Amino acid sequence: MNAVLGERTPDKGYIKAGIIRDGRLAESYGGGISQVSTTIFNASFFAGVQLDAWQAHSFYISRYPEGREATISWPDLHNKWTNTTDGGILMEVSTTATSITVTYWGTKKYDVKATKSARYDIVAPKKITDDSPTCKPQSPVPGFKVDIGRIFMQGGKVVKTSSFTTRYDPEDDVTCTKKAP
Repeated sequence: MNAVLGERTPDKGYIKAGIIRDGRLAESYGGGISQVSTTIFNASFFAGVQLDAWQAHSFYISRYPEGREATISWPDLHNKWTNTTDGGILMEVSTTATSITVTYWGTKKYDVKATKSARYDIVAPKKITDDSPTCKPQSPVPGFKVDIGRIFMQGGKVVKTSSFTTRYDPEDDVTCTKKAP
C-alpha cells in the first residue's frame, strides 16, 4: 500500500488524526489510514490470497477484528499480498460517512474460514502520569497474544490451513496532569 499511497502529507490532502507512536496516542498526517489497510487485509484474508507483509497495531484497538488487522506507516510498515488465484482480481472499494467496504471480484479458488484462539501471555498495562502539553490520556488495556488461523476449503473439504500469531503490547493507563491554558 505504501508504494501506491506514498508518504501521507498535507499537500496530498491528508489531515492529522490519531496514531500510535512509541506506545502512546498521538496525531500525525494520515492517521486513520489503518482502517483502510485493515479492511483490505481482511478482504485478502478471506479471498485466500497469499499474505506477504502486514503488522498489527502495537496495542489492541477494539474496533478491529482481534488479531486480524494491518496498520501501515510511512515508510516501513506495509500491507502486501500476492494474487495466488488462477485469474485476475479487481478490488472495489466503497465508503460511506462511517464505513468502508472492500470487495474482490475474480475467480473464487477457496472458501476460507477463520479461527481465533483465546488470548494468552497476558501483560498488565503500566500507570503513567504525564504533565506534557501534548499528553493524550489513555485507558488501560492488557497486552496479549492470539493465534489466527485460515482454513482453505474446496468442495466442502479442507485442502490446507495456515496460521499466524498476533502480539499486542499493553495500552498503558495514561493520566494527563497539565491544565490547558
